[in-house]
Amino acid sequence: AGYLMERLFEAGALDAWFVPLQMKKGRPGIQVGALADDGHRAAVEQTLLAESSAIGLRAFPVTRRKLDRRHDTVETPFGPVPVKVATGHGGAANVAPEYEACARLARAAGVPLKIVYQHAVAAWVGRADR
Repeated sequence: AGYLMERLFEAGALDAWFVPLQMKKGRPGIQVGALADDGHRAAVEQTLLAESSAIGLRAFPVTRRKLDRRHDTVETPFGPVPVKVATGHGGAANVAPEYEACARLARAAGVPLKIVYQHAVAAWVGRADR
């Protein structure tokens, strides 16, 4: 499943996901979803059909709404962590530390990932220039 997701992103998918479900006759299955803009739709569809056991697919238009975002970096006891900051709707901000950076720092320090993640969020919340 990881390979298929990688290939979908390489084909231009904006997002991809897997959902376990029960198929007809009680068989287990996995529903694959992918979000693509019009310019990448054909490539994502072709990748899904070529790289999976699917013999067909359903496609339908959706709308996508995004908050304004910016990238920043915060300092933690484990090292610098890039964060994404999304704002909108009354000025409230969502901050998301970058997973790969947190995972790398957690491995190097021998601490759980959530500790690095929590330090990164706290560092951003504590900044005066947010």
